[in-house]
Amino acid sequence: MLRTLISTFLAGIFGTAKAAGPVDLAPPWIIAHRGASGYAIEHTVEAYAKAHAQGADFIEQDVVLTRDGIPIVLHDLYLELATDVAERFPDRAREDGHYYAIDFNWEEIRQLEKQPSRNPLTGMTRYPDRYSGAVAGRVMSLAESLELIDGLNRKSGREVGIFPELKMPGFHAVEGYDIGEATLQVLRQYGYLDGDSNFYLQSFDPKVLQQMRNQYGNQLRLVQLIGENHWLEAEGTDFEAMRSSEGLDRVARYADAIGPHWPQLLRSSEWMPVEPDNERLDPEWEGDNTSMVSGTLVEAAHARSLKVFTFTLRREGLPRWIGFEALHLKLFVDLKVDGIFTDYPDQSKKIRDGVFRRVGEEN
Repeated sequence: MLRTLISTFLAGIFGTAKAAGPVDLAPPWIIAHRGASGYAIEHTVEAYAKAHAQGADFIEQDVVLTRDGIPIVLHDLYLELATDVAERFPDRAREDGHYYAIDFNWEEIRQLEKQPSRNPLTGMTRYPDRYSGAVAGRVMSLAESLELIDGLNRKSGREVGIFPELKMPGFHAVEGYDIGEATLQVLRQYGYLDGDSNFYLQSFDPKVLQQMRNQYGNQLRLVQLIGENHWLEAEGTDFEAMRSSEGLDRVARYADAIGPHWPQLLRSSEWMPVEPDNERLDPEWEGDNTSMVSGTLVEAAHARSLKVFTFTLRREGLPRWIGFEALHLKLFVDLKVDGIFTDYPDQSKKIRDGVFRRVGEEN
């Protein structure tokens, strides 16, 4: 059924196929965060199709595993945060109340309907003003998402790349699964390991990235995501230390890029958001626009030949002293990041293209 929906989207958007051709990948790149997730429910056919049509250079996939070891595209380990699993399988939660994707096989998960993502602390929809008229869709496997993007590329003549993220490798290992190898098997099946393919593989967990580098050498482009320590994204990882000179030296031995949370690029003093998606901001941060002066992390990364892809730009939840466009200008022009993850690919692309068109005209 999902393949039929994919075919319908492709026919509706593009009609007759065109010859394939490379996309212009001159940085800074626009990376569609879970697709065009500002307009459509994340990680759905609609979200990916919109992101592609809006001119994204890459589309991000979050990857977790099912009980039968199938990589699926889902941001969280828990199904209840983005699907109707509690209605369809009310007795399948663990003792902690969560419905783990890894406790369901693929045939069960493909029955679920996607829903707007919910806050794990409150259970409320994160962005209630989004998604008016959006298509709910189903959970996609990683393979289905790659087939969708390949079809969109062939129909459009563009070559949009992918940015898969390995979610919680440590959790999967405890459950007896190797999420890295399972993901790479799918990427290999679709030709992403055959040569100079248009993809980056990312994770917060340095151990899995080091393992990938040791096993696959330069076949992979690896991105070390850098979060905040209180997010608990990778057990035993000190992200604050990772941003130090010594930490970046270590990262440069196995990664090709870093993916820092964007406030880390703008602050010269310590600050922690209450929520990783910036829904609520520390009052001191909101009042301190002098903390915008620090560009040392980008400079330090570039000095070590590490690209910098920062996450996540969205209109919601920004500090009062900086707007959506001003944040882009700061990142693109002043800090010279190599790419941004954005919920609004069309708006971010418009700002980027406007900036570099003006720069070209001035030169």
